[in-house]
Amino acid sequence: MKHTTVIIALIVLTACNKQPSINNYICDNAPAKLDIISNKQAKLSFYDHDYMLNHEVSASGSKYINQEVLFWSKGEQAMLIIKGKKYHCNTS
Repeated sequence: MKHTTVIIALIVLTACNKQPSINNYICDNAPAKLDIISNKQAKLSFYDHDYMLNHEVSASGSKYINQEVLFWSKGEQAMLIIKGKKYHCNTS
């Protein structure tokens, strides 16, 4: 019984300890990194700036936004818009 309890506890702790996902892109020849922090938030690093983005439901792909940034990706392609400037991205 103790052995089973320990195994169940380890499984639960492992499931709770998910590591963030890091995705690297090249956006119009500039490196970008999207760190998926949780199912609701991501951090975009681009041109020495970090942007905290919120996940938004998308018909297809993944979409993260804040007041000045939109990042949308599907497969190896992505689109980044910062303050109205659009970048085309590919996974690196």
